[in-house]
Amino acid sequence: MSNLYRMLWVGAAAACAFAAGSNAYADVYSYTESGSPGLTIANVGPAPGQAPFSATLTVDTATGNGSLVGNDVNVSFNGNFSSFTGGAMPMDMYNVTILPGSTISYQGNTYTLDQTGHQDMVTFMGTSINLWGEWLAPSCPSCQMLGDVVGNISSSSSSGGTAVPEPGMIGLMGLGVIGLVFRRRIATATA
Repeated sequence: MSNLYRMLWVGAAAACAFAAGSNAYADVYSYTESGSPGLTIANVGPAPGQAPFSATLTVDTATGNGSLVGNDVNVSFNGNFSSFTGGAMPMDMYNVTILPGSTISYQGNTYTLDQTGHQDMVTFMGTSINLWGEWLAPSCPSCQMLGDVVGNISSSSSSGGTAVPEPGMIGLMGLGVIGLVFRRRIATATA
């Protein structure tokens, strides 16, 4: 075996070992929002309307993906949650981007996000969580705009230390596999 092939083999093996030992770790936090008065939708206008329901807010610190899903709410969002540490009574605030297709139902109407430049946020306020946005009902021009979606935390959970391969590690693992295949072909050709 020539020195070039030997170097390729050693490099591929090192890349595989590095890839296998270099996973990122993600924490996925989940909060059930219910209780009295439950999850409420606050109107932006002068009349504070409420619609109690229950939902679960989930945040993945590795991907930055999150969601608020439950009765009358189906919202997905992205943000930088890398500093989020969870806990039963979290206190923190994050700018997010609410994704297209997210909806809230209220008094028989479906509301979608108002895309006029309002900064959307998720605010953890100890005993409650606020998804801050502005929502319009396209099929109901006379309906009042909806604002904050606030829920009381009734339970929390987290799954920490979930191994998540980073994209660079996956590339290195692929390089290692190519090296192994190349070595096998050389060994077969010289035999």
